[in-house]
Amino acid sequence: MKVARWFGLGLLGVAVLGAVLVAATLWNFYIPSADAKRLSALYAARPRAPDADNAYFYAWGLTAAADVDPLVEAARRLAWIRRKAATPGLMEPDPGTEKLAIGERRSDSMRRLARDCSEGATRQCAAAFEQWPLDAPLSAVETRQAARYAELLKRPRWAESVPVDGAATLPPYAEVLDGQRVELLQLRAAAAAGDAQRVRDTLDHDFAFWREVQKSSDSLITKMIACAAIRNHFFFGNLLLRALPPAQRAAAIPPSWRVPMSTEERSMLRVLAGEYEFSRLLVESQQLQMAAASEDGEDFDEDSSSLEAWLAGLGGRLRPWQRDLNIIASVYIDSAAAFSVPLNQYVRAAEALELRIPPRGVAMNVSGYAERVGALEGVRRAALLTAELRGRGVPADLVASELAAPAPGNPFTDEPFEWNAEQQAVIFEGIEDHRWNRHAFFY
Repeated sequence: MKVARWFGLGLLGVAVLGAVLVAATLWNFYIPSADAKRLSALYAARPRAPDADNAYFYAWGLTAAADVDPLVEAARRLAWIRRKAATPGLMEPDPGTEKLAIGERRSDSMRRLARDCSEGATRQCAAAFEQWPLDAPLSAVETRQAARYAELLKRPRWAESVPVDGAATLPPYAEVLDGQRVELLQLRAAAAAGDAQRVRDTLDHDFAFWREVQKSSDSLITKMIACAAIRNHFFFGNLLLRALPPAQRAAAIPPSWRVPMSTEERSMLRVLAGEYEFSRLLVESQQLQMAAASEDGEDFDEDSSSLEAWLAGLGGRLRPWQRDLNIIASVYIDSAAAFSVPLNQYVRAAEALELRIPPRGVAMNVSGYAERVGALEGVRRAALLTAELRGRGVPADLVASELAAPAPGNPFTDEPFEWNAEQQAVIFEGIEDHRWNRHAFFY
């Protein structure tokens, strides 16, 4: 009897332990993990900004027609996005007033610049910029873009909101980048006139603005747009500095070019918190849509779409979405930590991170994005060094030896920057797998 009693108690203990383990597993499937809670808290605590100071808010109005205030347009479009988020299936069209494609609105000169610069920092792109006639007329839209881009840069804050629809409309980033090109093209006249102060101050302001956007981004799309704007800034900024008279080139170097990209600016934590929030809101929206579809149709034999919705809802309960969100949160926290290292450790960080990412494809590998952000420091260093050597009047045939001297070089390899004698350019090559990872700064 004793043996039987102990045996029974043992079976009961095993059953209880099994139940506890099952409950713990299910608990972890249905509640946010510590990593998920941390990312949600980071997103909730991100800095806000009033609309009047918020460049993100103003950007939504950049495509407004000539007789429409961009702030009014921005408020109208953001209200429409909120209505879409609150009303699944809403078919109300985008209230944006400007519908023409950018290619149809560009002047001939701008179309040529866009075409010749489509492959990045090339000699062809530099020639298109430098050969732009100083008296070339801008189209009406380009003139408006220049004025609105100047207004955009007056807003010192960037505080965005995360869309809840995977196909959600984005701010008109192409319009923003076009505005930057127009600004830099217009600055050629100041360089040709020897106005070093205007060149320096305009470039300084432009770089400061995009550094803030890059640092404050809550989505990877915005962060990559800021990276593109900074690459454009340094490529065209270098051409503007060399267009100045030799005696004024050193004084025209913007002070902000001398400030290294900070750890905070390179951090991926804030943007990944935003990406996690996007995933969470998207899942929440999908669950609400499935629940609504399930409630609308009860005759599953006659309404196959309702049956499919019911089965999808059952699948969601059997395979709870929070489990996937917890996986995403874990990968994002690991990714942010992996790249919280000096730039010369990024290659090893990417290799180590790849081994830790689950193979199921629930969470994406963000190494390429982190590498593009890190590359901005190399772009800054190479552009600054090119401008300083030119400002000192170093002959082109001595640049290679100057680059070999002890100085900040490629931040990923700690090697000196390359000198391409044929192109007469200082070359920085990043580590990201991207067609624009090679940057040429023509001397």
